[in-house]
Amino acid sequence: MISSIDPDLLATAALQCKAYARALVTLERLISTRREAQVSEEDLQPYYERLHLIYASLEEPDGMEGVTTKVAMPTLDHQIREHESTGRWTSAQSCWELKLQQAPDNVDLHLGLLRCLRNLGHHGAF
Repeated sequence: MISSIDPDLLATAALQCKAYARALVTLERLISTRREAQVSEEDLQPYYERLHLIYASLEEPDGMEGVTTKVAMPTLDHQIREHESTGRWTSAQSCWELKLQQAPDNVDLHLGLLRCLRNLGHHGAF
């Protein structure tokens, strides 16, 4: 029954439901199938981006490092996710500060920066 569901749809639904293990397995199979069909790396980018999010959610730094090498044009959000999941809080702080320059009124960006400062031990900065 589950094999009759489109794997892309299944992976998307699993990700939205925070069923990260199912999303990971489904995406890995989907990528493997697409590679066998000789789909270009450019066409695989949306899948790599979803894997990036999944590995961050699973707090899996090794997977994060691996999939990061596949993301062709990492955004600032990708970089933040990678730095935070691998414990590079100073680098994450720099990225949050760049985002804050672009949207200084965004409360979520301030919260991200505060999370970095807390993880860096700068409790007095609050």
